[in-house]
Amino acid sequence: MNASSGLLAQATQCTTSCFLDVVLGAKCDVGSLTRTSACLCENTPLLSDISTCVQTSCTFSDLLDFIRVKAALCVDYPVPSRSASIWTAAAVSIAIIVPVVVLRCVSRLATVGSLWWDDWTAILSGVIMVVTNAIALTSAKLGFGMHLWDLEPRFVYMLRQLFWFAEIGYLPGLSLLKVSILLLYGRIFQTDKFLKMVRYGTLFFIAKTIAFIFPAAFQCMPPSAAWSHDPKAKCMNMMAAGYTWSVLGIVEDLVLIFLPIPTLWNLQMSRSKSLCVMGLLSIGSLTFVASVVRLKYIMQLGPTLDVTWDHVDIIQWTLIELLSAAVCSSILPCRHCPTRLLSHLRSCMSDRTPRNDTQILPDNGRPGGDPEMEAGRSPTLEPKATVSDTHS
Repeated sequence: MNASSGLLAQATQCTTSCFLDVVLGAKCDVGSLTRTSACLCENTPLLSDISTCVQTSCTFSDLLDFIRVKAALCVDYPVPSRSASIWTAAAVSIAIIVPVVVLRCVSRLATVGSLWWDDWTAILSGVIMVVTNAIALTSAKLGFGMHLWDLEPRFVYMLRQLFWFAEIGYLPGLSLLKVSILLLYGRIFQTDKFLKMVRYGTLFFIAKTIAFIFPAAFQCMPPSAAWSHDPKAKCMNMMAAGYTWSVLGIVEDLVLIFLPIPTLWNLQMSRSKSLCVMGLLSIGSLTFVASVVRLKYIMQLGPTLDVTWDHVDIIQWTLIELLSAAVCSSILPCRHCPTRLLSHLRSCMSDRTPRNDTQILPDNGRPGGDPEMEAGRSPTLEPKATVSDTHS
């Protein structure tokens, strides 16, 4: 114990007490730093026990002391990290979400000349998702994906704070995406019954988000205790809220996937729109799968104090869920851009070829481009039900 006493002498009394209780209880040989390190540094359960003791019995300063002691004791041992997986998921999400939302807006402005509520909700959710993914990128750079006791002490406070902000941003971001999909449905299927379902669904998502965002924001009293680690603060167990949100999300995904199918069954659509709708439902299915997998990891996790390591899988699938929902909400409005781009390329190529005095007519027998794109019109749905395709 003499070899370890010099190192522990620099730590606080509470940190030292937790450290010795766990190490001696595990019958580690503390006669030298080498033997203490060999017993402790690659023993995750022991390190977790010390961390739990410090976080439940000591102050935030004591926690930082424990991290410093562990770093000095285990300087020659590798540090496991899963940060790269979070960084990759967040970077890919931003790289896809930004152009998808921009393409959606360009397509709408080019075909209709204005944006509607489904576009504005998609834009707002896109901004929230970019911020949320930027938080994930920053967190990964600071060490999220490593065990709490392997972090640099100066980043612990910031990582806890960023995690709290990401929790808050996820709730409205996902709800706005689903509202955007509902509003898009309302623009396409303009029957009284369908529009009523869209209105009720939108009100449900608003009420649900408000009902969950306040407990998430004020899960601790004072709220700053969620990231500052005050053992005297009173905090709620958010696991039940997490289960409820995830189960509701899975049900919502199924409703959004199957809601338009009865109406679509009675419609005759152009091939391009049929493919887009199939793509929308397929990506919606991916969102459903991501929600199910995310719930599985939440149920496996349970309460934890090693947030920066134990939440990696949940965060990865949360980002996948957000990404697939973002693409799903915009795939149908974006369908005009590739068509117009190909038409423009064909026009450019034809301008470079010799012309004669004979005008070549397309298949519809009229000069011009795709008849479904003329005057900003969307591809038509052959009416067997009351449908509006002009703004889709």
